[in-house]
Amino acid sequence: MIKKIALLTLSILMVAGLKAQEVQDTVLKIGVQTVPGFIVSMPQDVKTVQNALNQKLKNSKLSTTKSEGYIASLEQVVPEIATVPVNLYVKIEESGRRSDKVTVVTLCAMPMNIADKISDSYVRRYLEDLIKQVKRQEAEEMLAQSEKDLKKAQKEYKNASSDLEKLNKNINSDQAKMASNQKDIEKLQGKIKDLEDKNAKLESSVNKNSEKKADLEKRASESQNALQELEKKVESYRAMLQ
Repeated sequence: MIKKIALLTLSILMVAGLKAQEVQDTVLKIGVQTVPGFIVSMPQDVKTVQNALNQKLKNSKLSTTKSEGYIASLEQVVPEIATVPVNLYVKIEESGRRSDKVTVVTLCAMPMNIADKISDSYVRRYLEDLIKQVKRQEAEEMLAQSEKDLKKAQKEYKNASSDLEKLNKNINSDQAKMASNQKDIEKLQGKIKDLEDKNAKLESSVNKNSEKKADLEKRASESQNALQELEKKVESYRAMLQ
């Protein structure tokens, strides 16, 4: 259902776009003259349409001036319209609100001499060709912008990839140092365990020797007392012999 709605919406937009670019007859006032002309609405912005028109005029080697509020090519042969000199008037204006703005192009061509005739179909075709030129101009502008965005994205990707590679190297380096430190910790922990075991044995030895020390101190004290008593006896006997 959603797909059908999307297709229907796309179809409506395409039809609307085609109608918006349909060339229509109109009547223009150039100075004091009222002349037949053509008008068309385009979805492209004014700048794009103006660039396309400038390119089209340049391709035909036509010089232009401002006249009666129009871009005018006066007294020159426009090959696509006629083989005789004509006055070509083009006006490019913006119309509509911001959300649905269009560019309106009005155009007319008048012969220099009354005797000369200009085919309306050629003038219409000139405007229709301008529509094609605008589409090409828009595509070129979009391509240029897309290529610019692509280069920017490529540069950003290259920088991001380079930064990521550097960061990965730093991470790998830090992880290697951590692994080395962990090995040192394990070695130290092993040494600590050995020293703790040795200290436990030494503590047991100290406790045993402390017990022996008490006995020896008692023996030493008793021996000292016995020695002193014997020394006294010896001294008394010596005194008696004097």
